[in-house]
Amino acid sequence: MGRGGVGILREVVNRWERRAPLVPSDVQKLVKQGIPVTVQPSPRRVFADSEYRAAGALISEDLSSTSLILGVKQPSAQSILRDKSYMFFGHVIKGQQENMPLLDKCIEARVRFFDYECIADANDKRLVAFGRFAGNAGFIDCLRGIGQRLLCLGYSTPFLAAASSYMYPSLNTAKAAVIALGQEINRVGLPEGLHPMVFTFTGAGNVSLGAQEIFELLPHKWVESQDLEKELRSPTHPIIGVKAQLPDLVQRIDSSVPLSKAEYYEHPELYEPIFHKNLAKYTNVLVNGVYWDQTFPRILTKDQARHLFSVKGNLGLLFISDISCDINGSIEFLVRSSSIEDPFYIYDPLTDMVHSDMCKFLSPSCYQSS
Repeated sequence: MGRGGVGILREVVNRWERRAPLVPSDVQKLVKQGIPVTVQPSPRRVFADSEYRAAGALISEDLSSTSLILGVKQPSAQSILRDKSYMFFGHVIKGQQENMPLLDKCIEARVRFFDYECIADANDKRLVAFGRFAGNAGFIDCLRGIGQRLLCLGYSTPFLAAASSYMYPSLNTAKAAVIALGQEINRVGLPEGLHPMVFTFTGAGNVSLGAQEIFELLPHKWVESQDLEKELRSPTHPIIGVKAQLPDLVQRIDSSVPLSKAEYYEHPELYEPIFHKNLAKYTNVLVNGVYWDQTFPRILTKDQARHLFSVKGNLGLLFISDISCDINGSIEFLVRSSSIEDPFYIYDPLTDMVHSDMCKFLSPSCYQSS
């Protein structure tokens, strides 16, 4: 690590980023081992500068004396110091164009860059990930968006009690609020056209599991996709959850050949999407947590969405929480990422129009993405 020890960056990616790569108790452990720690001051960080100072860190803007510099999100390219080691989430491994200037700067400055996304064990399992917490936060934000969109459509529902995830001081506080929301759903019910409300989850990783963890605090029933139509005829719970499996999303183009999960991941070009033909027509809220790149079929394309909504006569698929957030990815009409200050936007598949106004398109044939 060198004599300079560890530096902790002030997060600058946006004004909402309050996380820190090391908590004060970890800093204290390093200092006790003789490893100096320098922390850039930040009045916005979730831990106060005084907590780091009490742990033995030096509070200073200048990190030039450190050897390893840690952050959570990407620093500005202009702040990169030459011949240092950096560790942060680079968001570059998929070739994200918006972060190429930062990567170019690291190369030019002879930086040794450790990307959290690439740190794995011997079995290639990632060791540093916020996936489950992303799922937690994404679903909490989803609940708030559902309440706002339904109000625009003329429905006052218990979902209006949900706040954005960043507004809660802790995960336990957020969970308590979701439980209270669910109790209110049990008390007053949901609008006639949305009872029961069907939430469909895609993905089997930490993101989807984190979203499901919050979902399960609501009064719900898990139903297999093949049993969903029957359950909807005589529902026993106000909210139904469905975990979409691979056969719900794709099928072999050559239908005479059975689906093979191993083959799908090796040769996705042999498969075509089918979500829009079956499960989509029953889904009110789609929570997307799949891994996707351009070799795989999309879950929903613009054309599929347009056809789906041209033939539906009810509220249908009214909200998508795309926690995977691949721009123009598995959900083709995810045309931009959302932010805390602008968390939701409306997509109308019949006109291919996008707008941030929650009440802009009042037709039932509207998506809302987050």
